[in-house]
Amino acid sequence: MLIGDNVASHFTPEVIESSIANNIAFTCLIPNSTHLLQPLDMAVFRPIKQEWRKILQQWRKESRVKGGIPKNHFPRLLSQLYNHLKGDNLVSVFRATGIFLLDRQQALKRIPANNCDTGREQVNETLKACIAEMPQQS
Repeated sequence: MLIGDNVASHFTPEVIESSIANNIAFTCLIPNSTHLLQPLDMAVFRPIKQEWRKILQQWRKESRVKGGIPKNHFPRLLSQLYNHLKGDNLVSVFRATGIFLLDRQQALKRIPANNCDTGREQVNETLKACIAEMPQQS
């Protein structure tokens, strides 16, 4: 199963044909919910961006190099980032979003109770209904 975010470019004829040929099922996150349910955004990309900014700020202070990062410095900086990553975060965030193992309550509790946007109540109700209808994993 491949979980996506409803971006049309993910569903080209080639992708659909390949997924059918390889017995891959697509499941899309509900529109306007990726900030709540997208594990990679929560536990991978955001922390990587934050740590990379810290590493670059420290490097700029220490090196005083103006402009881009010289090629001979980049591998060391990337290594610092890699050493900061934790594999446990990946497993725990899929569990926290309720995607693996499927836990509707984990997903539902991430939906804010307060609605400040016009029409947001309808989105929340639709999201809750869709999550409640999802089949449970055995």
